[in-house]
Amino acid sequence: MFAKWFNQDKGDRMKQLSLFLAGFALLQPLRIGLTAAKFAAKRFALPDKSLDLFITKIHNSMHLANLTGVLTINIYLWTLGAHTSQCFRGKLSIFTNLLSTLMNFVLFFVYASGGDRGHVTAYYWNLVLSAYAYGLNQAMAVTVVVKDVAFFTAAIPLAGVQVSIFHYLFLKATEKIPGFDVNFWLVIWQIIISITLSALSSVLWTSSFLDTGDEVFVYEYDDHEPLVRAIIRAWSPLLMSALGMGIVFGFYPAIAPYKLAPPDTAHRIDLVILIVSAMPMLINCVMCAIGLGPNRRWTGKSKYWHAVWIVAIPYLTCPVLFLVAMHKPQSAIGYAILNNSYFCGFLCVTIVTGYGIFKSVGFSAVGLQGGYKNGRVSTFNSLVSFIMLVSCSFIGGGYLRAYKSFEDDRDNWPTKGFGFWKSFAFWWSHALTRGIKSVASTFTLDIRAEMEQVNVVLLVNHIEPTTSELSPASNPVEDTLVSTDDLLLPAK
Repeated sequence: MFAKWFNQDKGDRMKQLSLFLAGFALLQPLRIGLTAAKFAAKRFALPDKSLDLFITKIHNSMHLANLTGVLTINIYLWTLGAHTSQCFRGKLSIFTNLLSTLMNFVLFFVYASGGDRGHVTAYYWNLVLSAYAYGLNQAMAVTVVVKDVAFFTAAIPLAGVQVSIFHYLFLKATEKIPGFDVNFWLVIWQIIISITLSALSSVLWTSSFLDTGDEVFVYEYDDHEPLVRAIIRAWSPLLMSALGMGIVFGFYPAIAPYKLAPPDTAHRIDLVILIVSAMPMLINCVMCAIGLGPNRRWTGKSKYWHAVWIVAIPYLTCPVLFLVAMHKPQSAIGYAILNNSYFCGFLCVTIVTGYGIFKSVGFSAVGLQGGYKNGRVSTFNSLVSFIMLVSCSFIGGGYLRAYKSFEDDRDNWPTKGFGFWKSFAFWWSHALTRGIKSVASTFTLDIRAEMEQVNVVLLVNHIEPTTSELSPASNPVEDTLVSTDDLLLPAK
């Protein structure tokens, strides 16, 4: 089965392994920022009641910084990059790998220094800059190795499982050690793991992509076709990628499952999804490795890959059903979702599986639709996909906040008596307005002051926190929704 993979050129196998390890190491800083937020907040002596805002601030800031990094590489390819060789792009990808490793080293010293209260703003901004660095890195990765992107995308969700296992084992191993400072050492060791992975990735990437001759970076054909024409050729996988990366994160996980099921049930659904979400990308990676994947031009005998669009039917049906459950809880469908955890879980697994299929297939094929390997199209696809992810996350968060402001007074429901389109316009405008406000308030120059100000407001109004004991991944934050690649088991 894998004979074809082992029989290919050793250099190609090394590139594929480099891509896999790079994908595995890519989002480690984001996982540190989110999965270890509960411990970091205590290490920096932040008020417990501000944990939700702390998680939200880190999540939103890092995703916007990541998008900025991807945009930077796209601008480079549209301008200066159009006149540089693929060999130079390979060297640039080595630099972005090393930059990510450097940011991890800096993060270690920032977290470890500063005494009892630490340097929380420096920690926050280091995470933001790390996100910008891995945005550069992932954009360059899909630029220099177009045909093997499947190896890169397959490793990203696996790293979420790795972080979950690490948290579980670390907490089990240290829970009975008297006086052990878990808030400090868990994050330190998570950073050390991130440093190790990124350093190994940089070494392997450098050995695979350092200039060893012109043939290393020669494309099958030139990639100077006008970008717009190349994008039009790749319309199908590009739209798959954008749709897959977008719609799901308007609902998952804060709405489905955490708004549709009790916390314990929702968490169990989340754990199932953590494993299931990796399967489509792993299967796609194996198919690409043995020569049966979508990483080819979708014409002739390969045009059947367009049939993947059939996945859009269940993928787009699930959000509609979620909205029915939110707005029509007494309907047959709404009642079934809200009162049957298996049905709710099935729908959540379905939409995330659809995301995995669209992302893995689309990313693997998008740069190959012109008959040659077009890194500019692959990178543009990443940009469009992440714009969709960030936009849907903020709009979904805005919708959730609007919904929460009305849900306790069903008798005075704001769209009572409205028709479908008028109701749609009401909720869309509120979601968009609140989402834009979230974007405008994303970054901060003094995160400690913001956290302490929130704590004062809560104390004055005697408001108790409702989600401070939830894990970062399962926390239904109000400003945005956490992407599948951010998920992990809870830190108890």
